[in-house]
Amino acid sequence: MSVLREGYQPEELMTRVIGGQQLYWHVLSISGGRRQIFVSGQVPRDKTGNVVEKGDMAAQIERVGENIKLCLEAAGATLDDVVKITSFTTDIDEFFRHAAVRNRYFGKALPEVPKTLRAATECLDKSKMLRAALGDAVVDHYVHTAKWEQFEYDRRITDWELMRGFERY
Repeated sequence: MSVLREGYQPEELMTRVIGGQQLYWHVLSISGGRRQIFVSGQVPRDKTGNVVEKGDMAAQIERVGENIKLCLEAAGATLDDVVKITSFTTDIDEFFRHAAVRNRYFGKALPEVPKTLRAATECLDKSKMLRAALGDAVVDHYVHTAKWEQFEYDRRITDWELMRGFERY
């Protein structure tokens, strides 16, 4: 099966051209099997190529989020389709201070990690993706093992220990 590559350049983003040659696609869609879309090179620049709000990381994170959103729309996708984001920053502490801005774009699609063995076992048992990848027998084996572990925990840890916040093990 051959692979079809389609590049997209949203009109709202600057296209870098040197010597009449476009340097890269903002968005690349790969199909031939399952379709995948890759977005790359998004920096806090407006359509004319100017860096927005120098010194204001929150505004720059927002510009990057908007640029990625434009790229995805050009390829017929949304932020809900994002699987992975790689970010580069010059000041990680400042970057973390603006997590709320970033999460407006990428936070809602992130699944919550189970907080207990019981919740993790339930997620594992219901996972269509893992059943398809590993097979029912493997998933059922791990679910059985986790349920046994939970049973032993419930049998050995008393209510008094849980109330006091400590366990025997």
